[in-house]
Amino acid sequence: MRDIEQVTGWLESHLHHSLRITKQEDGDVDRIQLHLDRVSIGHLQQKDPEGYVAKDAVLLHGEGTIQSDQGQAHVPLNVYEIPWTEQIQLKEDAQHMVIETERATYILESM
Repeated sequence: MRDIEQVTGWLESHLHHSLRITKQEDGDVDRIQLHLDRVSIGHLQQKDPEGYVAKDAVLLHGEGTIQSDQGQAHVPLNVYEIPWTEQIQLKEDAQHMVIETERATYILESM
């Protein structure tokens, strides 16, 4: 879980700032603007039988909007979830964090 600590550490260094998150998955691109208030780790009590929902996730708490092909919407419940799977690759610097999973790439930028 060292990698998850690296991600939460980077996020915690950007608390109370705005983030731009770009999620690329299966040719779709979502753009999220989020004012980061808090970071936590979520755990499912039971494994998803269909294997779509990851057992663990990094939860970014704060108000924000999501811009996708379907239009713009508020971040549901003021929480944005980044699923945490076994195959994670990370790249970071002071202003950017890139999280690559087997399903999607998340580019987080401090604004």
